[in-house]
Amino acid sequence: MKIEQILRSALLAGICIGIAGFGYLADEKGYVGAILFAFGLLTVVGYGLKLYTGTAGFIKKGETGQLLLILAGNIVGCLLVALMLRCSPMHLQDTAQKILEGRLAIGALRGCVLAIGCGFIMTTAVTFARKGNNLPLLFGVPLFIVCGFPHCIADAFYYLCVPVDYLKENAIDVLAFYGSIVVGNFIGCNAYRAIFKE
Repeated sequence: MKIEQILRSALLAGICIGIAGFGYLADEKGYVGAILFAFGLLTVVGYGLKLYTGTAGFIKKGETGQLLLILAGNIVGCLLVALMLRCSPMHLQDTAQKILEGRLAIGALRGCVLAIGCGFIMTTAVTFARKGNNLPLLFGVPLFIVCGFPHCIADAFYYLCVPVDYLKENAIDVLAFYGSIVVGNFIGCNAYRAIFKE
């Protein structure tokens, strides 16, 4: 794929995840939102879009630059939905801030370890979806949310929804934590082929 095509696909994937994240934030109890979040991943797979966690486990040598482009496009897509969220009368920014505060409280190292679980679930779910079985997506998404495993694109959306003043005050901690979960997701996405080489 050309760079422009990758960015367009990644942008739309970020929008899909952002909309799913919007639904999650709108559900005060969180359990229904966790199930509804599966819409984002089902849409990404159905459209064949480029999502960081849906691509990292299948990336080949020399394609790291492509993966970084996908991550950037995903984040911009999330930003567009986060801007839309700021128009909502619901108190979704407060909910997003609570999520971010909870993330920062566990620290970057533990965040990285937990993110491995999400990466493993994502690659497993996408592997099955590519074979026509979407059940692992339907169950895997609520699973990583209930377990508190950070998903770097969903988290990007939540962070971009947080009041700007809070982000400015905690910018270094947020960036350090975010970097750690990007790495953790990548490790988890590649755990299967690293342990069980075909």
